[in-house]
Amino acid sequence: MIGSAPNRQCVIEWRSVRFYVNSTIRVSVEVVISENGDITTAWKDIDANATEQGGSATVGIENAAGTVAVQYSFNKPTLRSGDGVRFHPLL
Repeated sequence: MIGSAPNRQCVIEWRSVRFYVNSTIRVSVEVVISENGDITTAWKDIDANATEQGGSATVGIENAAGTVAVQYSFNKPTLRSGDGVRFHPLL
């Protein structure tokens, strides 16, 4: 946790994660859950490789029951190092 109320954030990082299909390629991913409800994802170490770029991945969020979801990409190599997505709840 970082910050102080009402702007606290929980930061979760996965560093140098390898892929099941090819253990020689690796990426790093970060998810930041903000107290205001925003969920921000970011990635780095993405090379010019369709697997690393999300070519066989779903990027998005969904509730615990799996009944409500927001999808950013599905099986498209759209991810780039230094980029990210912020999901902002409509209240």
